[in-house]
Amino acid sequence: MNIESIKDTITSLDGNAVDSVKISFVEKRKNGVTSYIPEISPSLRESIMELYCRVLSGQTFQYNQEPYNELGQVDDVLEIATLDVGNIKNVVESITSQENSCYDLSEINLDKINYYVVTFDVSDEDIYFFRRFNKQKKLRRGLRGYFTGNGFVQLESEVIGLDNDIDIIVYRDEALIINRYALQTVFDLSDYFLGKTDQAMRVIEGYNKINNFESFENDCKNDGTAIKRLTKIVNTPQLITGFFDNMTQLPGVIRDMHLSITLNADGKIEYSGTKEERTQILSCMADKYYITLLQGQLGEDKLK
Repeated sequence: MNIESIKDTITSLDGNAVDSVKISFVEKRKNGVTSYIPEISPSLRESIMELYCRVLSGQTFQYNQEPYNELGQVDDVLEIATLDVGNIKNVVESITSQENSCYDLSEINLDKINYYVVTFDVSDEDIYFFRRFNKQKKLRRGLRGYFTGNGFVQLESEVIGLDNDIDIIVYRDEALIINRYALQTVFDLSDYFLGKTDQAMRVIEGYNKINNFESFENDCKNDGTAIKRLTKIVNTPQLITGFFDNMTQLPGVIRDMHLSITLNADGKIEYSGTKEERTQILSCMADKYYITLLQGQLGEDKLK
């Protein structure tokens, strides 16, 4: 995601245009969301534009950007995710839908607000800044305000605030993740992982190479680490295919890495139900084990 391009785009907006900048305070419900959208003045729109351009100029946004890794994040790296992660695309469509929008701020209950979204209107390519909401948080820097009627008015005293932290930026077909925790609290990460796990299981089942497969599937779906690993595996299509196409190499890996995986006479995996065995099977699918080129030492890639 090109941060400089985003800053230039925000700077070019006309704060006098009503739709140039919008704030949505979002309440997550069991059957969807409600977006409470206050009226804001041109001067506040200009202040918001300046605030976010200033934040985007910070050191954090100078970090390298790498693809989202379901298993963990490397320090001082920002991750880029597709919009199917956490059903981000569907969430954006929900919060921007007129059906879910409320302009009567008398109905808002701040205790139920989960996050807010600042939207910069760029024709058909809006930029969305997501931030978890905590009305009790004391602001050190940023913009403060309060609701009056259907408007949102800037205020010096502490009421609610738009702080200078950003959790996730959504622009075009990708999301820049600044705070991974927000993926769970703002979006539907659990459903995403479970859906991807089920997708992986259907592919694995089709190869018919794991005995006691039903137990293997159930155990994986009840193992948080296994779910994340399967999501990463299925998002890299060649891994599952490569594993089963090269199962003749598995006995050597089991021997050299001293794994607890057992194969029967037909070369199928005999799954017995232990977590160690389950972890090792998924590690083999992820192609985690390797031999170094220089010293020929055995190793394991922790990020796979």
